[in-house]
Amino acid sequence: MALSTGDYAVTLRSNINYLQTGHLSDQLKLEGLCVHNGKTTKVVEVLITNQEEKILTRATFTMYVTGSISE
Repeated sequence: MALSTGDYAVTLRSNINYLQTGHLSDQLKLEGLCVHNGKTTKVVEVLITNQEEKILTRATFTMYVTGSISE
């Protein structure tokens, strides 16, 4: 996700909540949203859902920007 904003970044903090069990037959969908796109930090939220739109995992990542891809 950080690369899609044009920056290299490393994880400062991550919080992952496993809310429901996934199964081998599940079709999973991953969605990532950059909720804060600052110069030095980024905050990314990720949801993993199954084919029934049940949320299996919810995660939040705080990233520290180490440089720009264009540099």
